[in-house]
Amino acid sequence: MEKQNNKHDKQPKIYVKAILTDAGNILFDDSDLRGAFRSYLEEKGLMARKKDINSILDTEDRQKTLGKLDYPSKGKLEYKSSAENDLSNDSFKYSITPEHFRAVYSAKRDLAMVKPGYTREMSYEDTFKELKIPSYYPGYMGWLGERKKKIRNVPFEGVLETLEELHKKGIDIIVLSDGHRTGEDARQWMESMGIKTGIKDVITSKDLGYCKPDPRFYEHALKKYNLKKEDVVFLGHDVDEDDGAHNLGIKVIAFNYEPSDSEKLNYAVKIKKFTRLSQILEKK
Repeated sequence: MEKQNNKHDKQPKIYVKAILTDAGNILFDDSDLRGAFRSYLEEKGLMARKKDINSILDTEDRQKTLGKLDYPSKGKLEYKSSAENDLSNDSFKYSITPEHFRAVYSAKRDLAMVKPGYTREMSYEDTFKELKIPSYYPGYMGWLGERKKKIRNVPFEGVLETLEELHKKGIDIIVLSDGHRTGEDARQWMESMGIKTGIKDVITSKDLGYCKPDPRFYEHALKKYNLKKEDVVFLGHDVDEDDGAHNLGIKVIAFNYEPSDSEKLNYAVKIKKFTRLSQILEKK
């Protein structure tokens, strides 16, 4: 539990030269597009909705359950494994298992984050091909474009003010982001949200060719700016990435993490509000 900032607050100050931080779900909310691919497949009836999975897959009364579900379909609702992938024009069918989708999509997504010249759009197209539904790719890109028009990525509450305060203290912010953008493109995108004060650098997996929690990612930032492990903290929300920093001997501050991960992050300083950073961090 986060300790409150009052006279009873016993949290010692942490002295650093810089903060190594993730970007999405730390500095700004990017959850609107997370899961978009899956949502599209669910919307098109190509994969079961998350809320229905437990009642549909591997149950003795599966067919009975399916008959009770209310879907916008004129055809027969039927589950088919990915190996039996053969979509008919009128039938409403689950042709893709969630497990198969995750394996294919994750591989293509990760490739787009590290391979030069391999774009996110190419990863989408290749995912549809491997799922054996390539004709759905153009429709998805149109659907995604409309969805993006309704999304306005903005910094989390207190981020801009806190970055300003940390900058006044002389503490640099070095962003370490897994993503399909280069560091320069990511910086420009963040600046469009107003995130720029105190940002010394934006380093992405696209620049380096590997993702966190690969130790080389953290070590690259340290070496580039002649920093020691004890000179920095890592600010993250993902347990794997926090573990990666911790295993290197870097102090971790966990923010916006899943409550279920709290016990796993027993080595981290946990904060619930971004503004807390300016209260516990001081220039080394």
